[in-house]
This record gives sequence, structure tokens and C-alpha cells, in this order.
Amino acid sequence: MNKKLKFLTFSSGNFANTLAYQVLGNRVQFYYIDILGLAPAVAGIVWTIFGIWNMVNDPLMGQVTDRTRTRMGRRVPYVFFGAIPLGLSFFFLWTPPTTSPWVTAAYFFVMLFIFDTLYTITIIAYNALFPEVATTMPDRISLSTFREVLAVIALLLSYIAAPILSETLGFVWMGAIIGALIAIGYLITVIGVKEAPVSKDEKTEAFCNR
Repeated sequence: MNKKLKFLTFSSGNFANTLAYQVLGNRVQFYYIDILGLAPAVAGIVWTIFGIWNMVNDPLMGQVTDRTRTRMGRRVPYVFFGAIPLGLSFFFLWTPPTTSPWVTAAYFFVMLFIFDTLYTITIIAYNALFPEVATTMPDRISLSTFREVLAVIALLLSYIAAPILSETLGFVWMGAIIGALIAIGYLITVIGVKEAPVSKDEKTEAFCNR
């Protein structure tokens, strides 16, 4: 595969990552509180617990990917097999039951937990693939440029397209469309990516860059 094309396809993961987190950040609270009527205090409790889990799951998922040994590599399986579940979990965030405020709150908590767990392990694996794709300093500079360009495009979509979609088609359809883009972005990112063999006794550290 042409190097520039490989950098472009790999950078689609950064598009998916940015789109997922930014749309979640700027729309989900508005949806649950202003549209569905969830009490701000209850939403605050959910976010507090979420924040605690978020501090734990980053190093935890990093250790999981570090210890993984498969024929596909350590990181690629988490990106490839995590893409569709991540997109689906994003979609289901926008389809809560509304039979009672407590059911809605419980659903919000569970889906947020599932989404963030999938998001964390996918992005950690994706970011750890960076040095595998770009092995020299000039290549890493070039790849970083591709990644940032696609991140800016995703950022614009999250603040412009997502509100338009939610207002014209509704939040469920917005979740479906954005969720599909997230899944497709991560699936594209592993095209042509092959990890170098890792010895069983190698010690590595993973990190998450949001």
C-alpha cells in the first residue's frame, strides 16, 4: 500500500475517536437533562461514578492490551473487533427507556460504562499502533499531520453536523449515523497494518491520549 494512503487510512481512527468523544461531550448531557428531563443531580452522580471508573480503566485496559498475544498482534484485534461494538454502544446511548426517571438514569449509567470501556480499550490499542505504522521521525511527523487534519474534520462535524442531525432527524438517527461513522472509521484504520512480533518476555507500557 502507498505510504500516504496507509497514513490516511490509519488516521481515520483519529477521526472516529474525536467524533465519538466530542459528540458525547457536547450532546449527551443536553439530551438526557434538557430533552428527557433527567434531574441534574442524578446526572451529576452518574458522571461522578463515570469519572472514577475513567481513572481506573485507562491503565487497566493498557495492561490488557500489553498482555495480549494473538496471530493478529496485540493491538489490531482490539481496534478491528472493537469498532462495531463501539459504534453500537454509541448508538444505544441515544435510545434510553423513558418509563421512569430512575430507569432512564440506570440505563444512562450502564450504557456510559459500556461505551467508555470500549472507547478506552480501542483508543489505547489504536494509539499504541502509531510507532508500528510510522517507524521513522519524518514518517511520524507526516502521520501526525494526517491525524490532526482528520481530527479537525471530526471536530467540525461534532459541533456542526451533530446538532443539525439531532434537530432535523432526531437524536436516535443522529446516534445511528455518528455510530456508523465511528465503526467505519476504526475498521478502515487497520487496513494494511501489521504488527511486529513481540517476544513473550517483553515488557511494555501503554498509554491513552485523548
